[in-house]
Parts: sequence; C-alpha cells; structure tokens
Amino acid sequence: MKVSDVVFAVDIALIVAYVVFVIMNLAGFVYPVSGVSMYPLLKTGYLAFVKPVNVSSVRVGQIVVYYNPFSEKYVIHMVVMKVNDGLIVKGYNNLTNPYPDINQSTGLPLVVTQSLLKGVVVFYMPYLGYALLRPYSFVLVFILLAVAIVVEELDRKRLPKASS
Repeated sequence: MKVSDVVFAVDIALIVAYVVFVIMNLAGFVYPVSGVSMYPLLKTGYLAFVKPVNVSSVRVGQIVVYYNPFSEKYVIHMVVMKVNDGLIVKGYNNLTNPYPDINQSTGLPLVVTQSLLKGVVVFYMPYLGYALLRPYSFVLVFILLAVAIVVEELDRKRLPKASS
C-alpha cells in the first residue's frame, strides 16, 4: 500500500468524522465550548457530549446545555439551584460569572425550563470542539479537502502513461 493511499484514507476518515460531528451538533447531542465562563473546567475548543433529560431529573452541580432566548445561543453552564419550574444556572468561573444567568426582561435569575433545556453534559473532549467553531471549522474543511485533492493529483501524475 502506498503512502498516498494511507493519507487519502485518513483524510476521508477525518472528513466523515467531521460530517458526523456536524450532524450530531444539529441533532443536539454535541456542542462546542467557547468562551471563559466555564474555565478552568471547560475551555474553548472542548466538545461537550449531551444526553437529553427531563428538567426534574437534573441535580445541582450538573453541567447542562440550554438555549438562552436573550442571546439566542446555546449556553453550557452549571446548575446552582432547582426551582419549581426549572433550574438556575451560572458559569463555573466566578471571576467572569459571579451571579446566576439573568432574565434580561425582568432582571431576575433566568429559569431554565424544560423547553429551554437541551440536556446534561455526560462527558467532554478537548480540541474536538474546534471542528464546530467558526472560523476553525472552515479552515479544517478547507485543509481536509485540499489534502484529498493534492493526494489525488499526485497519484494521477505518478500513474504510468499508456503507450499507443
């Protein structure tokens, strides 16, 4: 087996893995970490794997992913309190997040209800989240496709020419 075949196979495997991560992200099973609110526990570039759960089964201290309707983004924060109809959450980093997340229309703590909750973080892996964060994702796709094209082109040039 030629080195170019191995490089091409690895490249294709990485492209497939990337597509799987994108699909899992769209389905709500993985979320990339960005920002410092959960530092040092979670850092930018980590990939959080999420298990959908009922809000009543979540415990204080667990890390959850929820949709923040004010920022219109998914947020990964820790549960600090349970209330009747949901959860109160805040970032792990007390320097950047000394208070619970705020409901911007009332000024009170934001209550993460079942409709906002995406799930509980069950595990996380460093660096994999960069594949889903812009601009890193665009660079990754460009590099993987470029490698596939270059390897294929080099192989084509190395093929013996047919004699006529």
